[in-house]
Amino acid sequence: KINQNKINNVLNINFANWSNSSGFKKFASHFINQTSYNLDSKHIQNKDLIRLNPFKIDLDNNLALQYSFKNSLYFNRGKQHFSTTLSYLNSKNKAVYLAGNQENNTSQIQAKFSHLFIKQWLLNLEASKGVNDSFHQNFVQRNYNIETYRYLGKITFLQSKSTNLGIEFAQQSKENIIGNLENLSAINYGINFKYRKEAKLSLHTSFNIIDNKFKGNINSAIAFQMLEGLQDGKNYTWMFLLQKRINNFLNLNLNYNGRKSEDFKVIHVGSVQLRANF
Repeated sequence: KINQNKINNVLNINFANWSNSSGFKKFASHFINQTSYNLDSKHIQNKDLIRLNPFKIDLDNNLALQYSFKNSLYFNRGKQHFSTTLSYLNSKNKAVYLAGNQENNTSQIQAKFSHLFIKQWLLNLEASKGVNDSFHQNFVQRNYNIETYRYLGKITFLQSKSTNLGIEFAQQSKENIIGNLENLSAINYGINFKYRKEAKLSLHTSFNIIDNKFKGNINSAIAFQMLEGLQDGKNYTWMFLLQKRINNFLNLNLNYNGRKSEDFKVIHVGSVQLRANF
């Protein structure tokens, strides 16, 4: 028998109604703040104690836990005119298995900036810092605490409302601050193309060159986590996604992904989906 608490809340603060005002109200009308809080926790039922506080987290006594808190502050949201987003995310998960307990914790601070200039050029900048740790009760070699720093710059040419072409550059570093102290330095060059014809046809394709420099045991679970399934050295990834509405109730999706690493064969993954809406 268990004692379970669940709560899901979203709070939006929007000052858009002040857009026609002046002074401080005019300045505040550019801002939107969104806060979300989700918790699902389970404890062994105690006849002498009923847990009613949905905001208390007790990892030592939790049988299972899914928790997330996110706050995002927007400036000029969706306007592509010095649009800025500041976000904070914190999540915790715990599960009990026959092989022992497993806990995962994530926290991230992220800043995004977007601005349209010369009418057809969209600039996107992004910077983030995150910490991701995992604890396995009986698999110590899989434990990690990874600090990540990521920076991205992207320029998109908006040829029309339906067609755009983007070029991006991203750099990130990861370091495991426990265990064998693995670290990764990665650079990503990418190009992508998007086409959309009203609601009937959508096409998205991209190609990326990812140069990874990893120090540590390449065959470990921690290396797989840090490299995100890729390999040390140069990696090439590409994708193709086609979505087409055949008629009023039939939709076709074609999805293809490929990747190539040094000294490894090309890996192809594809799927076809036909969906009917009644």
